[in-house]
Amino acid sequence: MSWKWYLVIGLLSLGILGGFAYFQSSPGYMDAEYYYSMGLRIAINNSLEEPFIWNYLNNPASMPQAGFTFWMPLPALLAASGILMAGESFFAARIINIALATVSSLLIIKLAWNYTKNQTAAVLAGLMAVFPFLYTPFLTTTDSFGLMLLLGTVFFLILQDQGLKARYLVLGLVIGTFHLSRADGVGWLLVGGLSIALDSKEKARDAGWMLLGYLLVMSSWFIRNWLNLGEIMPASSTQMLWLTEYNDLFHPYPDKLSYARWFDQGIGKIFLSIWEALKINLRTSLFVQGQIILGPLAVAGAIWGRRSSLVKIGLAAWLFILVVMTVIFPFAGSRGGFFHSGTAIQPLIWVLSAEGFIIMINWGIEKRDWNGKKASLVLGASLILVLMGLTGFTLAERVIGADIHKPAWNRSARDLSEIAQNLENYPGGESDLVMLNNPPGYYAVSGRSAIVIPSGTLDDLLYVAGKYQARYLILDSNHPAALEELYLHPAGGEGLIYLNTKSGVHYFMIPE
Repeated sequence: MSWKWYLVIGLLSLGILGGFAYFQSSPGYMDAEYYYSMGLRIAINNSLEEPFIWNYLNNPASMPQAGFTFWMPLPALLAASGILMAGESFFAARIINIALATVSSLLIIKLAWNYTKNQTAAVLAGLMAVFPFLYTPFLTTTDSFGLMLLLGTVFFLILQDQGLKARYLVLGLVIGTFHLSRADGVGWLLVGGLSIALDSKEKARDAGWMLLGYLLVMSSWFIRNWLNLGEIMPASSTQMLWLTEYNDLFHPYPDKLSYARWFDQGIGKIFLSIWEALKINLRTSLFVQGQIILGPLAVAGAIWGRRSSLVKIGLAAWLFILVVMTVIFPFAGSRGGFFHSGTAIQPLIWVLSAEGFIIMINWGIEKRDWNGKKASLVLGASLILVLMGLTGFTLAERVIGADIHKPAWNRSARDLSEIAQNLENYPGGESDLVMLNNPPGYYAVSGRSAIVIPSGTLDDLLYVAGKYQARYLILDSNHPAALEELYLHPAGGEGLIYLNTKSGVHYFMIPE
């Protein structure tokens, strides 16, 4: 492979990511707002404690509480590193993620070249990474997408390198980094175990090396959890097993989330939840991972390379993520978990799609008497132009929206900033605890603490408000179903003092 292709694709990737980043002046959604907020906490306050509560699974006694009992810390640590290097800003917090995504596009070229030994396929795979359609805006914010993309690429590169010294130790280090990035990353130990079963001649020894590498990364985090929480893995990770709906994340009495309660909902509802999650996750596979037009090419490439251990392991990893995010965590999986975790498989999907393209060209040469060079150029350029158009559509619709001067991506930050400003008109509004939908986002724009509105009735809300001494309630159109009457008739809320309504958002004071 010529170094010129690496240069061209690297610059293209950086340009596309920079174009998206230009219109994203804020994280955009709660996951990314959480990592940005915690990046600020780590960099500025030198603290891993959360100054907000966005779910009640671990039943926090007070605030601030121990951080990262639900999400893992590495994305926030990267955001903090960017802030320490370049200053206190969202731009600084995401520069490492943008760099990771750019480096991933270069490594994907290498991955494709190693697998196909075909320059056209390698260039195509790299260009697919440059124009990743729906992934693009998530690679330029403070989330784990750039990390998962890079780690997935490195994981598959290690599998390709049979001669790598300490191969399984390095694989363990990567798996540990997976887990430090996302809680479900621990499952990559099973994927690594499959690699040992297929390729290793000294299975017990290599499994030990892989486990050592994993522990070298994760042991300090396990120790931190033990010292701060009294357990290696936070209880909230097991509570997730017993959700009966997504809003159970915000259940005011997390001790009630149990196997018995989960089972009592009935087998029919359990399987319906799994079925609904499966439909959503398969659509994600088609439209996000398959990018609409790459799916058939990836399938052709996988069938062609079905005897390769790389393909077997990649398919097993994809199936594992699908099962976990459909059967075990159907609500979190269908609400973005499969989309997040599946990013690690995307590099191999692009490589197999490029291989499928070469298979198509060779079929045309053999069966239709195509001119190989001309067909590769015309069809390859057409394929990339379609991906370019889809990526541009994502920029126009998902990021910019109807008003280029007020990009849709930044709506969350704008709305929360308006709430913070409005609260300044009320006594203690700048310092008293607030209850609203998005505490991490509120902290990101204001530096003020907040707790999330619990699922349940007004009595449940008042119980939680009293427990944490919340002073203000902000109720918008995205509210629990049991609070619909309060939203429609805000002046009639017993136990609350109705203050005002602005931009469809109701402001209440909660009496002491």
